[in-house]
Amino acid sequence: MNISDINNKRSILVSSVLLRSFLVSTMFLPFTVASSYAQSTEEKTPKVRQNRMLEEVVVTAQKRAENNQDVPISVTAFSEDTLDALGITDPQDLQRFTPGLTYNTAVGFSIIYMRGIGSDAFLMADPSVALYIDNVYFPFAQGLAQSFGAVEGIEVLKGPQGTLFGRNAVGGAISIHSKNPGTEPEASVQLSYGSYGTNSVRLHGSYPITDSLAASLSAFKGGSESYYDGFVDGGKEIPDDESDGVRVKIRWDVSDDIRLNLAGFTYNSSGPGSLLTPNSEPGEVFSAVIEGEDGYTAEFDAPVDQTLDNEVYYASVEWALDAFDVKLLASTQLIETSYSYDFDGTSSVLVTFDATNQYAEVDTAELQILSNEDGWGSEWLSWIVGAYYFESIQGFDPTVLQIANLDLSAGTAAGIPLPPLLVDTIASVGLIPSGKVALRALIGTESIAGFFQSTIDVNDWFTFTVGGRYQEENREVIKSSSELENPNGEGIYIVNFSDGRNDTTYSFKPKVSLDFRPFADREFLLYLSYQEALKSATYNVVTISDEPDYVLPEELKAYEIGIKSEWLDGRLRLNFAAFQYEQKNQQVQFVSAFQGGAVSFENAGGSEVDGFDFDATVQVFPSLINDLIMTASGAYLNGQFTDYTGARGYNEDTGLVFEGGEDGDYSGNVIPRTPEWSATLGFNKSFFFDRSVIEVGSDIYYNSGFYYLPQNTAASYQEEYHVLSARISYLYEPWNLRVTAFGNNLEDKKYTDGLFQTDFGVLSHLAKPVTYGLKVNWELN
Repeated sequence: MNISDINNKRSILVSSVLLRSFLVSTMFLPFTVASSYAQSTEEKTPKVRQNRMLEEVVVTAQKRAENNQDVPISVTAFSEDTLDALGITDPQDLQRFTPGLTYNTAVGFSIIYMRGIGSDAFLMADPSVALYIDNVYFPFAQGLAQSFGAVEGIEVLKGPQGTLFGRNAVGGAISIHSKNPGTEPEASVQLSYGSYGTNSVRLHGSYPITDSLAASLSAFKGGSESYYDGFVDGGKEIPDDESDGVRVKIRWDVSDDIRLNLAGFTYNSSGPGSLLTPNSEPGEVFSAVIEGEDGYTAEFDAPVDQTLDNEVYYASVEWALDAFDVKLLASTQLIETSYSYDFDGTSSVLVTFDATNQYAEVDTAELQILSNEDGWGSEWLSWIVGAYYFESIQGFDPTVLQIANLDLSAGTAAGIPLPPLLVDTIASVGLIPSGKVALRALIGTESIAGFFQSTIDVNDWFTFTVGGRYQEENREVIKSSSELENPNGEGIYIVNFSDGRNDTTYSFKPKVSLDFRPFADREFLLYLSYQEALKSATYNVVTISDEPDYVLPEELKAYEIGIKSEWLDGRLRLNFAAFQYEQKNQQVQFVSAFQGGAVSFENAGGSEVDGFDFDATVQVFPSLINDLIMTASGAYLNGQFTDYTGARGYNEDTGLVFEGGEDGDYSGNVIPRTPEWSATLGFNKSFFFDRSVIEVGSDIYYNSGFYYLPQNTAASYQEEYHVLSARISYLYEPWNLRVTAFGNNLEDKKYTDGLFQTDFGVLSHLAKPVTYGLKVNWELN
């Protein structure tokens, strides 16, 4: 039986189980359900004694506060209480509760796919799912899997969001809202300890200094031992992972109409993290000298460690006028990182990367002009117009590739053929190489955009939305060079490219949405939408022997039909969306040390994704059991390349690189990191007593399996898996003190968190095994 037959049978089984679970759960009524996320209102709703999974949903998916059920966008939203109830502590946890979202990490980078749209953006390109923190765009994939700290809520916006969220939101956006200064004093402390010495401390405080001025401070610090056994640097103990961060916010009501918000934060981390990628399946050429690692064992000859320092400062001005509101936002970011990485993933001395100076400098500014309730036509018209500016420099200066076992007579290094230009350069100058190649690669970006979106209520049951974004973006090669050193530290350039090559992309991407509310006595929204989005072009500037080449921008067309509904007097919420995406020039990453670029991208001609997803919230046996809430969600994705020829890859017999040819035709292959099925089923029960609450929760996440590489090799396939988690907490209400015991991956399932292939074989990083822990939350407000 082949993989296709297995997947077809699995699809039928999973769909049957989900459908039966949903139908059975909806039979037991009545009950009361609101929703799961309330953010962007400064004044908090007074707490009531109810299950924490039952909260009103307010989102800012359209740059203004709206009920999620009224927004014609597929959004999964989490409030602060919901995040705590579900045990979500960092962005990767969102995958378990957002079917259709794949959130992996590899060599310190976050790799995010949403509904089959994404990029393995390790270096020198941008993720296809945009990340926002407090409305500030974070364009780079490194360090994004960081602890949340104290937050108000999180929104996961599915599908392209190019009109309002801008550049590179072709797959969607994740918007994190940290806690704002309040009008009353408040403080909170969270302590956590678990398996493998995992520990964290999170503090938050807010204080109104005057009637018009308030400030808040949030801080966290955490760390853990490695769950891998083994050594690094030829015998040293694997170092611990550590991180810390501080965020300060100031809110000043300058007048009744003007508010100034200032904020800044630092985030620092160190440790190997997902750089621990042992070679699990060596290529045939190296199988005699390299023994693959199986399980949680990692042995490296090189030091494997990473440090990351991130400083961000941002500000906003909000001005409420009679006819409209004005918002001005600005930010500046500095990201500095260094790391050492064992490229071959073994204890043999073969190839090592040392990135001693990788950095990014980013400046952004955004102007928004929004309609308000007092403006002309507010009864039937809402609109937003704006402008956006982005400027950045990113790259290495330098990173060092250390190559061992050079054999110039054979033109090889560690048994792998060297690029001819490298061999010819060495021979022409009579250089005795040390095996050290210094790579310098810097890209500059400048982008400016204008956008608008208008929503017209034609009548009580029909609404029309139209929008668009015009963007001009210039990418420039600032530096691209490679230099081979001899044992005395002297060297010669192999490539030294600095002629200022650049390219400007001009684009206009529209959006149209038709919204229908056919039932006057029922919360029911039917929407149809069409929109286009663009992901920025880039250059392959990390190169050993080639000049940088241009990588085309990605373009996406998206069609979606969705339903947001509440049934039986609001006692059942069911949201559903079906979609079709047509993508052109998808940027696909390829990793090879000796094929002209250490990390490079190529364009797949075309790809398509068809699918649907849903989420439902119900109460089980309400006539017998109070406050037992079931949540069910799932996604089906059929994603494949429709045109992808001339691709690079690895020979499945030898493991060596090939360039194009018949073997490089991936048309019809499944898009990487795109499981056919993913689903989550969860239960949460609250027991209310006179002065306390006991809460019990459990969830199971299912993934039908996916390929990590567009080549769809057997070695790059992650088999189906499921993850079971559970929590139980005790809240003593007079003290606002909650103690939670939790367990994750309770069945100790072994599955990968990241995988990619190099010239030496398949390198993979396993997700955490079974873990247990205890968490304490205390709040004063």
